[in-house]
Amino acid sequence: MKRETFNFMMNFFKNSYGMLITDERVLNYWELLKGYPDRHGKRVSFLCTSKYDYFPTPSQVIKELEFCDEDERGRYELGVKKKNLPINPKLGERWLRQTKLLLSCKVSIDPMRLGRLYTEDELKKLLVENKGNVKGLGEVVDQKENN
Repeated sequence: MKRETFNFMMNFFKNSYGMLITDERVLNYWELLKGYPDRHGKRVSFLCTSKYDYFPTPSQVIKELEFCDEDERGRYELGVKKKNLPINPKLGERWLRQTKLLLSCKVSIDPMRLGRLYTEDELKKLLVENKGNVKGLGEVVDQKENN
């Protein structure tokens, strides 16, 4: 951990809890935390102040650091990627309409199937297969044609 990140954490804790901390305590924290990566320093500071009503112990800070590291690894292993939203407004309207119709299904749909935009025929087939609101498909299409 870099010294700047560590100082940020200690100052954040000190200001959040309104406590003065001794130099000896700061050195103890530094000896225990200096081997950890600093990429989660700010996140850990916020997590600790939201979870604990008192100045966190080194073991609590380490626990949060390990949690952040596991969370990051878990997201990487699952292949979670940020979805790029449609840039075109009409494409965005189709996406919202499709999502609303697919959420009306009584049978749960495999989440992997929700990640793409379907044609009208494919959407209708999905709605029929999963007992969704097929009437909503026609009504929405009619409204668009009238406008």
